[in-house]
Amino acid sequence: MTIDLDYIEHLAENHEGVDVGFKETTGQLNRGMETLCGMFNGSGGVVVFGVSNKGKIIGQEIGDKTTREIGEAINKFDPAVDIQPIYVPVDNSDKYAIVFRTDGLESDKPYMWDGKPYRRHDSVTSVMPREKFIRLHELQHGLKYKWENEVNQNLTIDDLDEQLIHNVIQGAVRRGRLSNDALNDTVPIALSRLNLTKDGAVCNSAAVLFGKVFFRLSTMQVTPCAVQRGQQAIFHRQPTT
Repeated sequence: MTIDLDYIEHLAENHEGVDVGFKETTGQLNRGMETLCGMFNGSGGVVVFGVSNKGKIIGQEIGDKTTREIGEAINKFDPAVDIQPIYVPVDNSDKYAIVFRTDGLESDKPYMWDGKPYRRHDSVTSVMPREKFIRLHELQHGLKYKWENEVNQNLTIDDLDEQLIHNVIQGAVRRGRLSNDALNDTVPIALSRLNLTKDGAVCNSAAVLFGKVFFRLSTMQVTPCAVQRGQQAIFHRQPTT
């Protein structure tokens, strides 16, 4: 597919949607990258800088500062993405439209940008809920990376929701999955009982289950937690906002 001014004009005539996003300039670069991340995690799409939200092609000037900022923004994707901007000249002007396009067929979903995963719904981009993020990773990767069992040096017990940990322990005792002795556990002992620590160090799985600020806790990609099947139902929760 040739990405030229005719192509952009065709997009602009049909307005924004789940697979098309417009930003007037790279002054909205962060928002544009969030939208692109949502398209990586979905079925693909196109983000164009230099088009107003009403579909008017206005373009923008391109300088060293602009190209440097774009490169830095691309480097904030995790996992890394293989994508480059396409600069399309605007007629009768020294300005350009800047186009990013993905077909959504990348194999490393889910993607994060600047530490957060995004999704696209209609023309709206939002942070992906924790449970959807975990399900998407499980669908794409299964448990082959064993990320959840690795110690995270950036994590401490203070990063975890102590009340939620106690609630989970109480629920497990009520369901007969743990003995009554577990009700007297301190947080470190409870985490050890649940196989969420190694030699006192906190594992990534603890962040997924109990992290106060889930997506800040690691820059590595997240996999589902390898907790025992009988315990999964009481562990998973909706993220807090």
